[in-house]
Amino acid sequence: MTGAIASEAFREEDFEAAFALYRAAMGAHVARAFGWDEAFQRLAMRRTLAAPRVRVYRSGDTIVAFFATRAKGEATEIFLICVDEAFQRRGLGTRMIEEIEQAAGLGTTLVGAILPGVDVVAFYTGLGFEAQAREDGGFRIEKRALA
Repeated sequence: MTGAIASEAFREEDFEAAFALYRAAMGAHVARAFGWDEAFQRLAMRRTLAAPRVRVYRSGDTIVAFFATRAKGEATEIFLICVDEAFQRRGLGTRMIEEIEQAAGLGTTLVGAILPGVDVVAFYTGLGFEAQAREDGGFRIEKRALA
């Protein structure tokens, strides 16, 4: 279902499109949890997109999704996943997790956090992640990579 969507490494010229996608997908959640400060969010996103592994997904020339991961001890941290609302529920998120698992390698633990109010726990648990509630209303997710 996502065959026409190409995956490629993030490039600096992708920043504005990736940031716009992040703002659209996560802006309301970030604002509710922490408050939205545009300058701070841009700085934080530049740092996030400097992570060791960042992939963007394009439909034509448009970035419709991206993820950022990084090594955290012996685990791979899923730092951020964003999917354009128009491209959700098409298998793209699953494709991204599969790519993350394959890159992490067999037996690596994948870890991440879900902000309070972001309704994606069922997505992750459906892919075999364990979700542990945090005191702030968010979740910690974890899975041993099978790829």
